Parts: sequence; C-alpha cells; structure tokens
Amino acid sequence: MRCSRIVLNNVGPIEHGEIKIGRVSVFIGPNNSGKSIAARVVYGLWWLGGRAAPPGGPGRAGGAADPPLESALVARAAGMHARDIITHGKAGGCIEATGDDGLVARYSYDRAGEPAMGRMLARLPRASAGAPEDCVYVPAGRTGTMQSLLLFMQIRNDLLNTVWEALGEGPPDAGSRPPPGAPRAAGRPGSRRVVPEYLERFNDLVLEAPSGGFPGDMQGLFAAPLCGAVEVDDSYGPPRVCYRDPSGFATGIDSTGSGTVSTFPVVAALHKVEAGGALIIEEPEAHLEPLAQQKMIAALVRAAQAKNVSLVLTTHSEYVVHPLLSMVSGGELGHADLGIYRFRRAAGSYTRVEEIPVSETGEVEQELFEEAVDALGTRL
Repeated sequence: MRCSRIVLNNVGPIEHGEIKIGRVSVFIGPNNSGKSIAARVVYGLWWLGGRAAPPGGPGRAGGAADPPLESALVARAAGMHARDIITHGKAGGCIEATGDDGLVARYSYDRAGEPAMGRMLARLPRASAGAPEDCVYVPAGRTGTMQSLLLFMQIRNDLLNTVWEALGEGPPDAGSRPPPGAPRAAGRPGSRRVVPEYLERFNDLVLEAPSGGFPGDMQGLFAAPLCGAVEVDDSYGPPRVCYRDPSGFATGIDSTGSGTVSTFPVVAALHKVEAGGALIIEEPEAHLEPLAQQKMIAALVRAAQAKNVSLVLTTHSEYVVHPLLSMVSGGELGHADLGIYRFRRAAGSYTRVEEIPVSETGEVEQELFEEAVDALGTRL
C-alpha cells in the first residue's frame, strides 16, 4: 500500500520499530541493524499497494489478495523468504502498515507457514514489465554487485535443476545426488529464490537508460554534485551512456569515477519514478566526497518535492543528514516533513528503532553520529 506508517515486530534484526513515511525519511545506525531490511519492506508494501491484486494470483471480494498471499508477495518484492524476515529465536514476525487512507493492514510470518508461502509464489508469474513505477529502489552499489553475483549463481543452479529433471533424476534436494563437482542447488523444490522485485526493477532502470533520454531536469540534478552532463553515444555501436565533463571530454560512464557511476542510477531513478510515488535509496553518499554529498542531497530533495515524491534514505554519513537539517532551518523543508530514525542495536541484542525529533529550527537534541566522533577523540 501507499504507506504513511509502518510498524515492524520481530522483522530481521528489528525487535520493534515504528516509522512514519513522510516527505523525507532517513535511517541511520550501525551495520546489520536492519536499515536496509526496513527500506526493502517499505518497497514491498508500496509495490503491493500499487496493484489491485497480485499478477495472475487469486483474489477475494474487492480485488484484494488472500492475506497469506499478500504477506508472501511483500516478502518476494523485498527479496526475502519468510524465514529471513522472522527474527532469529522468535516464533513469528509481523509487519503492520497504515495507508494514506487510514486503513491498517497486517502481514504475518511464521516458520511453519514458510513452505506454503514458497509453493504459492512458485505458481505466480512475475509482474508485467509495464507495471507502474510508483516506487523505485536504488540499492547500494556493493549490495547490487553482490546480489548480481548471487543471481548468476541462482541461474546456474536452476539450469542444473532443469537438466537433472529432464534426465529424470530430480533435483538434488529431492533425494538424488548431483554430478561430481556440481554445486548443490539452493533451496527446496518450489522454493527456489527468484530475482527480488526491487532489484529486477533497478536492473531494468539501468538497462533502459540509454533509450530513455536525459531531459533537462535530469541533467540539472546530475550536474549539481558532479558538474558535467550525461548523454547517449551510438556512434560506435549499441547506445551507451556517456559522461561529458565541464572541459568537454566524454567517456563511457562505466569508465568514469566511482562517484559518477553511483550517482547516475540515483538521478535516473528520480526521473523514472511516478509523481506521488516513493524513491528509496541506500547510501546515496556512496563514493562522493563530502561537498558533493551535500550538493546532491539538497538537489535531490528539491527535485523530489517538485515531483511530489517521498524519499526514504539509509545512510552512514552526517553530510547527508546535516544538509537536510539546514533545509529545515532555512524553511525549504518543514520539520514535520523530515523523519530521522536511529536503528539502535547493542552487541548481542536486537534492534529498537527510535525517532529523533527535529525542531522547527532544524535542530536535534542528540548527536547523530556520536560514536564516530567519540572514536576520533575530537569532541571538545
């Protein structure tokens, strides 16, 4: 659904958390505290809410999917199995979402029901490539690389399964042994991992960029942190995206600096997402120097406001958060439109999500990155 508020209980490492999805929502906290999982859950809920019923799936009166199927679809869109969602050591997990219309939906997960969810999803076709882009997810660069490698492994294992089944031997997990030296296929029959919805959409976004063109608003946002421009070059074969720096020198974008490479999909995603939708970005600061981070965040928020797009950001950088506070102080962003959420996870425990209040003058009552400052020994 188009969420205005989500509540997470026993989801991944998150024991409890309440998050409001406003104009800009920022998730901060240590690694493995659940920021990315929460962001992917938001995507899954928003993706499901943009469709009256799951593609090719059964529905009940009014066009809504059966509750267990809805839960499974949210998990698949977020790229997680039910067993991944449920907090280790807990019996079950629950996601509660409040829509813009005030209606509340609950999505429950338990270990006993996970095989049934897998069987349901195995019978459902993938969403249409022409589905509305009311929510776009931009993964962190290294996360996307790792997921691509896992995807190649998945394709290889699925091909091996197909060969074994064609030979009448059945997949390895059904009792037969794989050929010598062959990898064991991942998962049980009917529960093979599929490409997460958010990652498939992101891959499509990058692949379609050369044919989509780069209008002025996209050029302006790209130039804010990096100067230069992006363009399509088809003079040497298939169209490719190029970056032209202020001196006029042009090169393939994959041959430019890592900051340029990581910023391009962020800009392309904002151009792609529909007005009134949501854009979720993991670590928008990736590979950018501090001043470029500040310029990009300010330009990104202004462009999102003009398009009426909600932003959900995960970050480890004060150069992402402090420009947002400065925009509140300067009146460009309302203090109620900025939600900052700390994912606090102590060693050996689960995560509790706490909202950090923002004053009308853009001030917060606590240091946002105090652990890093203390470690540097620079606090006065």
